[in-house]
Amino acid sequence: MPNRAVTALQAVAGRLGLEVRRVGAETDKHEQRRLLLEHLAVTLVVDAGANVGQYAGIHLRRWTRYTGRIASFEPVRASFEAAARAARGDDAWTTYPYGLSDRSATLPMTVPDGQSDLSSLQDTTSAGARLMTGARVMVEQVAVERLDDVIGDIASPQDLLALKLDVQGHEAAVLRGAARTLERVVLLECELPLVALYEGQGSFRDLLAVLWDAGFTPVGVRSNYVDPATGFALDADAFFVRRATGDGAER
Repeated sequence: MPNRAVTALQAVAGRLGLEVRRVGAETDKHEQRRLLLEHLAVTLVVDAGANVGQYAGIHLRRWTRYTGRIASFEPVRASFEAAARAARGDDAWTTYPYGLSDRSATLPMTVPDGQSDLSSLQDTTSAGARLMTGARVMVEQVAVERLDDVIGDIASPQDLLALKLDVQGHEAAVLRGAARTLERVVLLECELPLVALYEGQGSFRDLLAVLWDAGFTPVGVRSNYVDPATGFALDADAFFVRRATGDGAER
């Protein structure tokens, strides 16, 4: 198709809120996730920070077309109940009413009204507070466990694991509580901060170093939240694979 025709088609699609791309020109993160899950033969996805189940139900099931097992962890009561409803009828998707951390405990979690996807065990910075657009913030006491302590209840020794982290600044704690389990993880999907949104949150460089030291190398990075005033990305979604998987992963 001539470039002018493509440009015109993109303009029309844009007015409808759609996007047109040349076939083969770019692979979006859902297609990359599908390729990685299939190539690495993942049998169980551990969904840390499930919120209302959108990652498992939409990103994995609908957009990635993953049909394997999912274990979703969500400590906020209302969010967990929504995730549990989304998982009804899906025998390969199990939801758990607690979060993951580096200890077994009950901790205070901030829950912005109407923006539960920003719920966090960490206090927000001024940059993080701006994302909440003045939402009323409630505090809920939630249960957390170490992944190392519960993995035996959700996975068999033969499972090949993928770990997804969307835990709003609590990534380092989850990883500390999963030191043994990480040896079984072949694919890791994680939000990395480009701006400090939460107090005590590891930086982009800090988390890269932690994951590198744990044996992982990045194979894909895409920006996520973008500040509309500046165009600067606030964080990024990244895929990591265990370097021992080979196929060019040793970088």
